[in-house]
Amino acid sequence: MYTSCSLMSTIELCLGIAPTSQYDAGAAPMFRCFTWKKNPGVSNPLVPKVDLNAKNSARSARVAEFARLDFSDVDLADFGTLNRIYLAHRRPGTPNPGTVSAFNATK
Repeated sequence: MYTSCSLMSTIELCLGIAPTSQYDAGAAPMFRCFTWKKNPGVSNPLVPKVDLNAKNSARSARVAEFARLDFSDVDLADFGTLNRIYLAHRRPGTPNPGTVSAFNATK
């Protein structure tokens, strides 16, 4: 079983750099995931079932709300609004479950 620390340890070993923490220093490197033997077989990539160049259209879910969001820098768009837009897109008609947080629990 590997963890994210195992991945970090493996990357550090490949790059020849020192461990960045005690956790990746003690983690098991992912040696068994790789082999030195080349695989000359041809791979057949999957063809996407959706248009990867498609953009939001005027008929997209909550397009007016989406247009008002600020994407000029990281984390400026309101996460609650984004979650409602994503829910409306992925599961139309599903009510918004609301925000669940241990910090605003009611008594």
